[in-house]
Amino acid sequence: MAKSVGNKLTPYLPQIVPLLSQLMTALDQSQSVDRDNELSEACLSTLQAILRKCPKDVTQFVNGLLRSSMELLKYDPNYVYDEEDGDEAMEEEEDAGGWGSDFSDDDGQALDDDDDTSWKVRRGAISVIDAIIKTRPDLAREIT
Repeated sequence: MAKSVGNKLTPYLPQIVPLLSQLMTALDQSQSVDRDNELSEACLSTLQAILRKCPKDVTQFVNGLLRSSMELLKYDPNYVYDEEDGDEAMEEEEDAGGWGSDFSDDDGQALDDDDDTSWKVRRGAISVIDAIIKTRPDLAREIT
């Protein structure tokens, strides 16, 4: 709808943009849930269309969208960022000759890379940042 009648959404942007922003960031950081990823991607796609169709009307929301999109670029629930456990795991691998164990059981907790859809969220965040840069080049310096 934003792609076809973006200009007519202007009076409703103060209600639409905060709602979409809230929905796009409502992700579980500890696990990748396809439904949540799809919802976030749809919100990001809608925001991208709004940014491209109504760049002047969304000026008040651009900084918040930029911050949220930059955070969503880091969204990767399948990557473990725990540094304390990393040292112990490295020592265990060294003791085992670096080969690991063929008999370890992960209880099915590991996600198959083919099933993970968190990449869609990162792709959507990039598209929003791209739309901001193209419609508001004056803000390009703030992106670091």
